[in-house]
Amino acid sequence: MVKASVGDRVRFLNAQGGGIVRRIEGKVAWVEGDDGFELPTPLHECVVVNERDTFVPAYRTPREIQEEKEAKRERRAGSSQASQKVVPTPSHTVSQHKKEELPPPQTFLPERPEGEQLSIYIAWLPEDFVTFGNSPLECYLINDSNYHGYYTLSAQQSNGYYRLVSTGIIERDTKLLVDTIPLAELNDRECLHLSFLPYKPHKAYKHKEPVSIAFKPDGVKFFKRHCYVDNPFFDEDALVLPLVEQDKSRHATVAPADLEALAESIKMPRAQKEPARPQREEKRKAHKEPLVVDLHAAELLTTLQGMSHHDILQHQLSVFRETMDKHLKNKGMEIIFIHGKGEGILRKAVLDDLRKRYPKASAQDASFQEYGFGATKVTIH
Repeated sequence: MVKASVGDRVRFLNAQGGGIVRRIEGKVAWVEGDDGFELPTPLHECVVVNERDTFVPAYRTPREIQEEKEAKRERRAGSSQASQKVVPTPSHTVSQHKKEELPPPQTFLPERPEGEQLSIYIAWLPEDFVTFGNSPLECYLINDSNYHGYYTLSAQQSNGYYRLVSTGIIERDTKLLVDTIPLAELNDRECLHLSFLPYKPHKAYKHKEPVSIAFKPDGVKFFKRHCYVDNPFFDEDALVLPLVEQDKSRHATVAPADLEALAESIKMPRAQKEPARPQREEKRKAHKEPLVVDLHAAELLTTLQGMSHHDILQHQLSVFRETMDKHLKNKGMEIIFIHGKGEGILRKAVLDDLRKRYPKASAQDASFQEYGFGATKVTIH
């Protein structure tokens, strides 16, 4: 690597930005940025570049950045998004919409024969792929059918209640931006629920049952660049999750008949439920073999691109908590968490989390002969 000298244009090795080296004092270079301020930076973290290097972006005003984001959103959503009419509250009824708010039928392309079957998708894209892993995510609802739809998208909270994310009307054969998610709030979108009422304005149509789907996105995929792939809905790579395809739901739904059956099973006398006890005994026998969970980042993630050390640690802890929550009721069960020796950061974080969240569980070093150094055995009491 070429050593930087006074007057060279450089970019920072471990941070965004760069500028021109104005002076060097020992092993520290004073780099003048586009804002005119000089920033002291270790000399070994300065990479010499030329004027055309794409790693040193040109300065843009906040207004230019905002206009660029809005233009990108319009390109992603398509021209039909401008005609979307969002319902302000969930209690807004169909009768309250004026006819002129809905575009006349002749403004759309002819209906497709395959569009008579309902297909609904939800997709995520980062606001900017250049800063992948640090950029907020945009969430789009995609209606790939001949039907318009009233929709509500909600997120489940920790207390079991739902919080409304977006509600409105989505026209046929279009996509609609329904949410912008900062990375710090991804945990608030762990479990989502979509309600969709299909219809056709200004013409007769075949009745479709309302859609009610609860789904849980795989949060790990949000940080994996290869999970964003080419698709028929966007000019850019996107993480697309099918919810309904050709009138068939791709996720679990609860029908009224199932709810009635569940209610009847709850009312069932205790004597009728006693034959299920042998299953519990079988489960207890299965608990004798410890469950082994490898928390190494290489085992949990296919790529670490775009992820900081903090992001990786938080993902490892989320796997630890998910495992504990899943088996917390299995008293006497032993779980081996392999965290490696290293600097002991992950081990300390696991033990701290265990004391705070799971006081009824105990921990000790796992067998060195079986699991080597860097493994902790957790027993659920």
